[in-house]
Amino acid sequence: MLLATPQKRNTILETLNQAFYTNNHLNWLATGKTEASRRVNPLVSFTFDYGVRHGKVFSTPNQEGVAIWKRYPYKNDFFRDSLLNLQLLNQLGLAPIPRILKTEAYVEKQRPSYPYLYLWMLGVSPPLQGKGFASSLLDPVLLEAQQEQLPVLLETSTLQNVSIYQHKGFEVYHEFQPSRELTIYFLRKNP
Repeated sequence: MLLATPQKRNTILETLNQAFYTNNHLNWLATGKTEASRRVNPLVSFTFDYGVRHGKVFSTPNQEGVAIWKRYPYKNDFFRDSLLNLQLLNQLGLAPIPRILKTEAYVEKQRPSYPYLYLWMLGVSPPLQGKGFASSLLDPVLLEAQQEQLPVLLETSTLQNVSIYQHKGFEVYHEFQPSRELTIYFLRKNP
């Protein structure tokens, strides 16, 4: 596992775009539908840039897999964060913004007020999924969280991923269904 650098941005974004191309949650946020769409690209770019600024972005040696982590609470940088938000708005347009804001507000209410680590995004290039790349990105941070006695939180809209995370010691603590075709599972691993 390597700390990703901005110089690897394009390669990392390509991996994440491939991994999340069919992701129900990102597609629904970007388009209002769960069908695969290239409209997830701006959301992936935003998450990477925000993760570099406020968290840590790890990758496997050849960027086959990427994990974006944030430690809560974190300090906002109003000016730089506003620029990122404006870039996202410019790329997505106005239509999805109310849906994104409403969903993010709901998600934030489900999170604790005490410190924790948050797995914002974990993606592996589709042909390489199931080969241990995700575990290689997840396990070292889970160990760090255990050593620091911090819980780890994440959300997923992929039911198959719920069982993978449960195998790692996570438990589902909440479910949210913002539309008929989308369920978001909230998971937590306590130290």
